[in-house]
Amino acid sequence: MSKTNIAFELTSYTYFDLLGIDSEKLLQGQISVDVTKIVDHTAQLAVLCNPKGRIVSLFHIHRIADGFRFILPKEITVLTITHLNKYAVFYKVSITPAGDSSNIIVRQTDTKEKLEPSPINIPGIDLVINYKDSLNSITNYAESASTEIMHSDKHWYWSLASNRIAWLTADTCEQFLPHNLDLPRLTAIDFNKGCFTGQEVIARMQYKGKLKQHLQLLNTVQVVDLAPLQKLHQNGKKVADVVCCISQQGNGSLVLALVKDAADQDRPFLNIEHGCEFLIS
Repeated sequence: MSKTNIAFELTSYTYFDLLGIDSEKLLQGQISVDVTKIVDHTAQLAVLCNPKGRIVSLFHIHRIADGFRFILPKEITVLTITHLNKYAVFYKVSITPAGDSSNIIVRQTDTKEKLEPSPINIPGIDLVINYKDSLNSITNYAESASTEIMHSDKHWYWSLASNRIAWLTADTCEQFLPHNLDLPRLTAIDFNKGCFTGQEVIARMQYKGKLKQHLQLLNTVQVVDLAPLQKLHQNGKKVADVVCCISQQGNGSLVLALVKDAADQDRPFLNIEHGCEFLIS
């Protein structure tokens, strides 16, 4: 039987828990979505912003007993917790990191098997997650002959990029407005929830602003790893900035980039450092 499902540990991600009787009150004034609508088994994409509306952290969040769980890249976790702690001191809450080891198991959703314990759904991609501390090992997810154990996070990032969902690194925190990453389309911004840090700037962009560049999905058959904020050119002029990039052997590379509206959308975009060309998907 051909192996159609996959499972792997998401080693580059971690989570932390925000717990306490004031956890909902704190987050309602800080994150971009309506906290009252966050549920147990669905991880909502959301952001924390600074007062200038720039994204400090981009993460998934779901409700747990006594609070909320943030799922995010390890390299921006300390920064995210530090930002939250500036406000948490005024509320009856505590923040508990998951620790250094990998705790997240990812699996495709196209399976008829019942997953125990119940997985966390990630809207917009065909993957669900669970937590290793609830399982003996990842092999508990591989009882079916149609499941393949993988040893790389790349399928996660490929799924995000394919669905035009960006991720942040330490270098890109506080570089982008939510509209730069097309977050309103992904329902990661709730314009009806009321005030949160950065909300005035974000609302102004929504109702009165005009973006001159938009997030685009680019691809190439080459396997190349572009660092965030590298430039893409046409006719010797910079026309795009890389937000994030993922490559897979045999599949080439995907890039989410901020592309100027004035660029020729039908022509290749050149990365001079690697000498490779990208086309809009």
